[in-house]
Amino acid sequence: MIKKILTAISMTLLTMSAQADNPTSIWITTGQQQQNVSYSIGFKQYSFGLEFGYVTDVQYDGYRIDYPSYGTYSIIGERTVSYPTGTDILYFHDMGSGINAYFGIGLYNQQTAFLVQEAGYVYTQYTKMKATITGTAGVKLDLMKNVSLLGGYHSIRGTNLGLSFNF
Repeated sequence: MIKKILTAISMTLLTMSAQADNPTSIWITTGQQQQNVSYSIGFKQYSFGLEFGYVTDVQYDGYRIDYPSYGTYSIIGERTVSYPTGTDILYFHDMGSGINAYFGIGLYNQQTAFLVQEAGYVYTQYTKMKATITGTAGVKLDLMKNVSLLGGYHSIRGTNLGLSFNF
C-alpha cells in the first residue's frame, strides 16, 4: 500500500516538473451544444485543472408561480427551469512541442419543474434537481509563451473553443 502511494506521489512530481515552464493557466471558453451556447472559466496548476461552466439550455424561462395550483388546470409537463451549471476536474498531459492533451470528469446540476397552467398563469407543482456526471477531453496548443488555444468536447457543453493565459 505504501509503495503504491509513493509511486503515485513520485509520478505526480515528475509530471509537475515536466510542465514547470508554464505551471499556471487561466482560461475562458465558449461553445455550442445543439442550439445552446455554453461558457466556462478554468484554472490549471501544473497537471491538474478545475473548470466551472454553464449552458444556456432551459425549456421554460417565463414567469411562473412557485406554489401548486389547487384548481382545475391543464398540464404543461416537466420542463427544465434553470441553466445546467457545474464543475469539471481536469488532467493535462504534456505531449511535447507546446501541445497538452486534457481529459476530465465533472458534475452538472439543473433544476426541473412540473408545470401546470390555470387561468392563464403557470404554476410549479414541484421541482427537483437533476445531477449529471460529465466527461470532457481536448487539446491545449501553445500559440506564444503566455497564450494558448484550447479546443475540446464536453458531454453537456458541446464543442468548445477557448483562450488560455499562462504565467
